[in-house]
Amino acid sequence: MENYVDFAVQKAVELLAIDSPTGYTAEAEEFVLREFRALGFAAERTAKGGILIDLGGESADDALLLEAHADTLGGMVAEIKGDGRLRIVNVGGMNANNAEAENCRVVTKFSGSYEGTLQLINASVHVNGDYASTKRSWDTVEVVLDEAVESADDVKALGISVGDFVCFEPRTRVTKSGYIKSRFLDDKLSVGILLGFAKYLHDEGKTPPRRVYAHVTVYEEVGHGGSASVPAGVTEAISVDMGCVGAGLQCTERQVSICAKDSGGPYSYDVVKKLIAAAQKEGADIGDIAAGLCYAVARNALYKVLRLRTPAELGDRVLVQGGSFLNDALLRVMERLLDHHVCRPDIAGLMGAYGAALLARSRTPDGAAPTPLTSASLRSLDISAKTLRCKGCGNHCLLTVNRFSNGRKLVSGNRCERGASGGEAARPSMPNLYAWKEHRLFGYEPLPQDDAPRGRIGIPRVLNMYEHYPFWFTLFTELGYRVELSPPSDKELFDLGLSSMPSQTVCYPAKLAHGHIASLLRKGLKRIFFPCLPRERRESKDAADGYNCPVVAGYPEVIRLNTDELLEQDCTLYTPFVSLEHPDTLVAALHDLFGIPKKELRAAVRVAALEQEAYRTELRAEGERVLAELERTGKLGIVLSGRPYHADPAVHHGLPELVASLGAAVLSEDSVAHLGHPAEPLRVVDQWTYHSRLYRATALVCTRPNLELVQLTSFGCGLDAITADQVSELLTSAGKLHTLIKIDEGASLGAARIRIRSLLAAVEERRETPPTPRPAASAFRPVFTRPMRQTHTILAPQMSPLHFDIIGKAISSAGYNLEILPTVSRKAIETGLNYVHNDACYPAIVVIGQLIDALQSGRCDPKRTALMLAQTCGPCRATNYPALLRKALCEAGFGDVPVLTLSGGSLNNQPGFAISARLLHRLILGCLYGDMLQRVSLSTRAHERNAGDTDDRLAHWMNRVKFSAARGDSSLFKSHMRSIVRDFSAIRQAHAPLPRVGIVGEILLKYHPDANNQVIRHIMEEGGEPVLTDLMDFFLYCLLDPVYLWRHMGGKAFPAFSNWLLIKRIESLRDAMRRALEGSRFLPVSRIADLARSVRGIVSTGNQAGEGWLLTAEMLELIDHGVGNVLCLQPFGCLPNHITGKGVLKELKRIRPHANLMAVDYDPGSSEANQLNRIKLFMTVAHSRIPQEAQGARQPQRIRRPARRASPRQPQGQARKHHRWKWQQRRRSDEPGVSGNEGSIAEGGSFLQKGPPFHNAAPHAL
Repeated sequence: MENYVDFAVQKAVELLAIDSPTGYTAEAEEFVLREFRALGFAAERTAKGGILIDLGGESADDALLLEAHADTLGGMVAEIKGDGRLRIVNVGGMNANNAEAENCRVVTKFSGSYEGTLQLINASVHVNGDYASTKRSWDTVEVVLDEAVESADDVKALGISVGDFVCFEPRTRVTKSGYIKSRFLDDKLSVGILLGFAKYLHDEGKTPPRRVYAHVTVYEEVGHGGSASVPAGVTEAISVDMGCVGAGLQCTERQVSICAKDSGGPYSYDVVKKLIAAAQKEGADIGDIAAGLCYAVARNALYKVLRLRTPAELGDRVLVQGGSFLNDALLRVMERLLDHHVCRPDIAGLMGAYGAALLARSRTPDGAAPTPLTSASLRSLDISAKTLRCKGCGNHCLLTVNRFSNGRKLVSGNRCERGASGGEAARPSMPNLYAWKEHRLFGYEPLPQDDAPRGRIGIPRVLNMYEHYPFWFTLFTELGYRVELSPPSDKELFDLGLSSMPSQTVCYPAKLAHGHIASLLRKGLKRIFFPCLPRERRESKDAADGYNCPVVAGYPEVIRLNTDELLEQDCTLYTPFVSLEHPDTLVAALHDLFGIPKKELRAAVRVAALEQEAYRTELRAEGERVLAELERTGKLGIVLSGRPYHADPAVHHGLPELVASLGAAVLSEDSVAHLGHPAEPLRVVDQWTYHSRLYRATALVCTRPNLELVQLTSFGCGLDAITADQVSELLTSAGKLHTLIKIDEGASLGAARIRIRSLLAAVEERRETPPTPRPAASAFRPVFTRPMRQTHTILAPQMSPLHFDIIGKAISSAGYNLEILPTVSRKAIETGLNYVHNDACYPAIVVIGQLIDALQSGRCDPKRTALMLAQTCGPCRATNYPALLRKALCEAGFGDVPVLTLSGGSLNNQPGFAISARLLHRLILGCLYGDMLQRVSLSTRAHERNAGDTDDRLAHWMNRVKFSAARGDSSLFKSHMRSIVRDFSAIRQAHAPLPRVGIVGEILLKYHPDANNQVIRHIMEEGGEPVLTDLMDFFLYCLLDPVYLWRHMGGKAFPAFSNWLLIKRIESLRDAMRRALEGSRFLPVSRIADLARSVRGIVSTGNQAGEGWLLTAEMLELIDHGVGNVLCLQPFGCLPNHITGKGVLKELKRIRPHANLMAVDYDPGSSEANQLNRIKLFMTVAHSRIPQEAQGARQPQRIRRPARRASPRQPQGQARKHHRWKWQQRRRSDEPGVSGNEGSIAEGGSFLQKGPPFHNAAPHAL
């Protein structure tokens, strides 16, 4: 919730900076309107200038109205005096006593504004003998202009006239201690609070039980406007306003006050009572709240901490202890969840004290006399406490110093042991590689301004710069730039970026990037460089690839699209997709961006690469030095393993210092990973470079008795759902503990401190009693042999019922006994939760739960069953779904069941299963049949006059096309396309217009009705026409990846060429669909080249994780074909969707202002009712837009758009020729931009589009 408070304060600060005395509020009105709309809520300006916002909710007949006001006190010019001074009168209740000596602005009607000061007439205390006794009134004060004026004519010549508004300086400040102070907090802070509330509803997907409206008025200070434009159905109104503080009142500046009356009389007694009840746990029954909390605590302990699969794993005798279990309700909940008796000792609440006593006794030297402790001495003990700020480091911990009457003291609140003596202790002497890295990485001295012929360029101290800053600093310094680094991260810097964050669920290091860019903008920089690096170099020969995390790879584009100040301050943010491992492509990209000669660039790149390698060499040498010291001294070392950017002190919150202060040396994973090599093949696919270091550092720790490992992970890091289990397995096999610490923006590290101390205590205990190593999970993969084709049934999870029915028949025709599981039950999802790491994405839980549930149900013989799962080969964690499935199978007792994967790579070769060219052709036909039937059936069903006509026709065609796809007959396919369109066009349709609603997002959620909670059915129930994009588009998007890599990232030519041939073949088959759809009412079929081209200037086609750039392209495609309402379905915490889903919504709304866009998150804990309520609200907006959609359908928009920030060398409006597909040996685009070094995958380089260009033709892409 702290993020929403910060957001509210930030928006209040922005609004306070806008002058808005009553009557002069247009700019403030526009700000409020824009901000609420940016959050996805319907907002409109009322006839009186107020802003009315519909925040959604269920009961429209018992609606609630929340009101605040954006107008302020002020003044107005009443007279221009002969000496050029101004007499003013107050607007609202402005008091001359409070306004004296205040800076102000006089806003003219046609000539801009002028600065001035309001002061007493004859203001000098040295001259005016009556200065102190003069009564301040509007007749005794005047405005002195900061202009050279001496007469009324001089003033009038400036354009100032009677009736001009006078605005007073707000003097806004947000203090380090968390206070905001300013003029006009009444009531702009309340507007910020309403915006924070709206953001909370939007981000958390909350739907209030009552319809809620917000009304921001602009005439409150003069006493009217609040009761205007009250929506129908409103039964109660609450004013969110200032709280009065003073003698005799109960409230303070740190409380929310409920006002019972004011000078005008009492407020509604019933509303006041409801507000008080809401404050008492929001009106909920205390018993229900307590029960819900007890269930949450117990389920979290059993299934997330202990990671139980079933309650039986605890055994028959369960004993609980700790103060929490003094709560009878919690004990009863535990018994209900475990379904048997649970024993609670009478002393459960004292177990910690007993444990401390036992530890004290065990550590008392033999023969030592015990220290007497009597009840009398305890009763006589006095304790006093005070707080102070520790100055030992930059954390500035707030310490509580407890002093006892026996002379001892205890310090709490400290994040490291330096604070234990009130901040006076000496710095720890143990080595700390995190501190070394921070100093070494950013210790470079930039060129003086006079020695930098190419000027200044900014680089943010965030994300991949913690890996590559030596390279980029050296490169730009060699090129003659003065490199200016953003300041170290802190809370104030974080707050700077709050307004531009599109997602609150992205990891903290990514959130910090917004503040770093904002800080560079405050320096006045006009160029900022923040590259996207989809790959790192592959540091281990055993690694499958060297990907970066999707957020690290693409988040610079999110910053570019969501930071309005870039445009406002005319600053270019360069976010090219580059590879440091292929200097030629890097040189080409930088040449296109900056226009620097390639020869000069090559020389600079060589020097930069040497400096980067020098940093790596020094880091590893430092790691080896510390290891040698530990061997010599016998002391303990902790490998604090995370990502390079966890070295940011604001991210790790002082954890390295804490570890060092406890007597252990701190090493980083990248300082020692080169010394470790896993003894056995890993269970997971080792494809991310940073995580590959983690595995190798873990292998080293397993072989060194004086090393332990602590894994750091940022909250929301989905990749660590894969890595955490693998690291735990490796450590457990060596008899070591796995300590995982999640960190986010919260600075409270009490729990982390306890876990570090527990680890150190366990290490001491292990020295006395060595643990028994447990075997690691086997990487053994059962083989699907050729004979199994005859004996085994292959189970595959459902994804798209319509497509998979056809595709399943095509696979069966090749001699495989394939069974598609028809539905996903709630029980199957619960099974997935039991066997899959709960931080894994929702689709993994769904498909794995479906397969395990099928095996456990007894519907098939596990000894004669194989499982099939789709597997991507990109940076998305979906590549590791088979690894998650194999782990789940072993834990469920089905370790001998083979797993087959449908993959474009060679990650899981099975001799008994292969996709021949003939089978591939059948699969393609099956997918295209599914796309066509999906398109025509969804549209027809929504409009059919006789219910059931569409389903009957669909059933008829499904029977026909299954056999056609199994035969692989291309001619029959082309004939069927015309017949399908003709048959579905003949179904009688109702003529009432319906809002069309596009559905995009993660591929499983988009097509699987059980996974998305029947979103298509809900759209139709709400009177809409659902529109789904083609499944084949996703496969074509995947096929284009090697083409992009070959052209821009130094990839191999053969995979690009072979994929290009396959794309050409598929598009030729889709030509039959295009011809059949011409002139019909159904939406046309896209070309993948058009989709790739459409995102130019928004996101790069280098975004290849998950649905990548295709997700953005599909939203644009739908909007520009009259489907102006788009739902983006995404798993909670989906990393790629932070970039190309949520990350682009603001930009899409900017370039398509009438689009109705909403992101809906899904995970096992999502409330279906909550999702349904959001969809209902979305559909309400969609129905109101039907006239606009109709107009848009008559006037199709063009896709082509300028980039948000054009590159200095980017040609605009360049004419292009479009011929048939050609293979050309050209590696770089002729249209670079700040969003990447490519123009389009299919333009101006390797490929030219077949047919006319999309943006000059009639719409033909969906």
